[in-house]
Amino acid sequence: MVRLIALFISIVLQIFAASIALRFMKITKYRLSWILLSASFVLMSVRTFIQLIEYFRGKPSFEMMMIDEWMNVLISVMIITGVILIRELFYSLKRAETDRLRSERRVLNAIINTEESEKKRFAKDLHDGLGPLLSTVKMSLSALAPKISDPVGIEILLNTNHIVNEALNTIKEVSNNLSPHVLSNLGVASAISTFAAKVNKTRSISVEFRTNMEGERFDTDKEVVLYRAA
Repeated sequence: MVRLIALFISIVLQIFAASIALRFMKITKYRLSWILLSASFVLMSVRTFIQLIEYFRGKPSFEMMMIDEWMNVLISVMIITGVILIRELFYSLKRAETDRLRSERRVLNAIINTEESEKKRFAKDLHDGLGPLLSTVKMSLSALAPKISDPVGIEILLNTNHIVNEALNTIKEVSNNLSPHVLSNLGVASAISTFAAKVNKTRSISVEFRTNMEGERFDTDKEVVLYRAA
């Protein structure tokens, strides 16, 4: 009775294992190693089922005993071969993961480069477009100053000149924030140090930046990511 229960449990477990293995067949792209392992599970359940039939028939015949032994040998050969060949499956999965990471890195680098190119273009247009115009306005105001004697007019002129100066400083700051020239010229360490110095000038918070990079440079993409993260 105990052997009968064990045979039933073995058949259920082996059929369950075979069904799971067969479901993964498509995922493994029908690799020979996985086909052999899946087939070995199927043969295991068939072998156990034959043993169950022989159990109900009583004493097994010599022919059935030989079939059982050779099925056992075949299952063992299929499992050993599948285990040996499954290394190829693991290598293939590893290569696929490596290719995926490389592809993601290329996409990320492309996005970063595109964003930085657009920021540089916008900063250049802002600096080279509005900057000279406001400088011209400032020069015109300076030329106009000696010709105004009215106190109200002088006050308006001074306020206008102050606004123009603020606008020039804002353009310079925005342009530098979009595309820091010190980052491309001197590297990420100098760029972060310059940024920390600007923050400290506000006196709202105190920033201390230390580095052991002595003129060391990284790839542009890495420096941009490090600077933006800081």
